[in-house]
Amino acid sequence: MMTSKDAGTVPRIKHAEAMQIAAIENAKFDAVLRDLRPEDWTKPTDCTRWDVRALAAHVVEVYCACPLPIALRRYAERSASRHSVHSDAQRVVSAEAWARWARPAGIGELVTMDTSAPVDVAELAVGVRARLGASWRASCG
Repeated sequence: MMTSKDAGTVPRIKHAEAMQIAAIENAKFDAVLRDLRPEDWTKPTDCTRWDVRALAAHVVEVYCACPLPIALRRYAERSASRHSVHSDAQRVVSAEAWARWARPAGIGELVTMDTSAPVDVAELAVGVRARLGASWRASCG
């Protein structure tokens, strides 16, 4: 029998722990891809239209680049309207912390978008599609 739990009752992990978990999982993903033999890339996956190569090609990181002063101002402005699950009161956001965390995660192909102004979604889509490559187009039409 499946049980459910209110997400608001689950203790939040700290940002440093989340970053540590993300780094570990990214490293695991990278290791799996690096360990693939040439013949592994053409094996089927649970996604019936994609082999391993096509599935791996679907990993594209969109990094939102924004100058620190703008990012900190936006964070402060949005703090009052964020849901309590975000635990802003427990999070210290300083220029030093932001500078440490504000970088791409380093997984998959990278698309960097300047988010200091409104994002051109069509331009973003073009960048993501370009990084997905021919295997994606062949698998997904």
